[in-house]
Amino acid sequence: MADDDATRWSDRLTIDGAWEANLFQFYLRVSQKLSHDAALKVPFQPDRRGQTDAHEALKEALVNALIHANHYGQGGILVDRFKDRFEFSNPGTLLLSQEQLLAGGVSECRNKSLQKMFQLLGVGDKAGSGLDKIRRSWHAQVWQPPSLKETLRPDRVILTLPLISVMPEDVMAKLNERFGAAFKALTPDEAQTLVITALEQQVTNGRLQEMLTLHRVDITQMLNGLVEKGMLVPHGRRRGAYYTLPLLAPTNLKAEASSPHKDTSSPHKGTSSPHSEEHLPYSESANDDLIWEDLTRIAAPVAEARRTPPETMQATLLQLCRDRFLTLAQLSDLLRRSPKNIGERHIAPLVKAGKLQLRYPNVPNHSRQGYRTVEGVTE
Repeated sequence: MADDDATRWSDRLTIDGAWEANLFQFYLRVSQKLSHDAALKVPFQPDRRGQTDAHEALKEALVNALIHANHYGQGGILVDRFKDRFEFSNPGTLLLSQEQLLAGGVSECRNKSLQKMFQLLGVGDKAGSGLDKIRRSWHAQVWQPPSLKETLRPDRVILTLPLISVMPEDVMAKLNERFGAAFKALTPDEAQTLVITALEQQVTNGRLQEMLTLHRVDITQMLNGLVEKGMLVPHGRRRGAYYTLPLLAPTNLKAEASSPHKDTSSPHKGTSSPHSEEHLPYSESANDDLIWEDLTRIAAPVAEARRTPPETMQATLLQLCRDRFLTLAQLSDLLRRSPKNIGERHIAPLVKAGKLQLRYPNVPNHSRQGYRTVEGVTE
């Protein structure tokens, strides 16, 4: 264990003659140090011997390193405690692929006698769900998910358990400011998905499978739900699909009601939207401002002209809406044209021609309807 980067370690367990240097004694002494780690809160629960899910995950990780190690390999078994993470490292290679390990249900152990010994002690798992148990325990602590890495020459397997929150307070505050009550109403997995998207600029189903403990089908449904709520924007299709936070204009469009244009209704005919009263506040961030500046430059030739040929207007609309959904109010503000003019004369024909797609195709009159250029369409 090291308290700072300049110190190699502040507490070390090594063969110094003070203890019987065998595998079982190593397990007992390391388990004791892990159980009293300052990063883990110990609740007053006598029936569980003061152990939390995180304590059990650390013991599971230790046992996994011992029973899966190639004890004839180089380097021995290492358990390192850094300021921001635990690392469990053992000699050998993985006997299963990482995909199989994440899926669970398949057990393959290098040292079956050791596995049996630890099972008799009430620790260790033989159902092939050990890593999944660790991931679920870490997820419950809202820490970044464990990562498994394999190195060759020398052959080693390294399991890292970060002690870094996946819900940073500053990011949470920005998302709360951006989406308001809608963000507070999300489930923990939905909120974490938005946090990941904000931190990494985009998110995929595969990435969420690494971060969350949900099945990919459940993740797909959750992502679709966030898209319907207007909190995520989809890009691409199938395996290439990814999601980003919606692009929102800066302060001059914080509320559509403040637009100088009165008519911001959808140009699409149909029944009224069940979401007609839904309101999602606009955000103000440095990234949004920079993108808005780029969009303003694209729109400038049209915005500064009194009259524009239809083909020029539509080409500009396709360029503005490439890789992002923009609302009618935002397009109106960028192009300095009335929403009715843009919607009826240009957007509706582009949608009909298959050049623009709707953010809410099943609710044409959605109050937050957005338009994005279909992939492959050129101006």
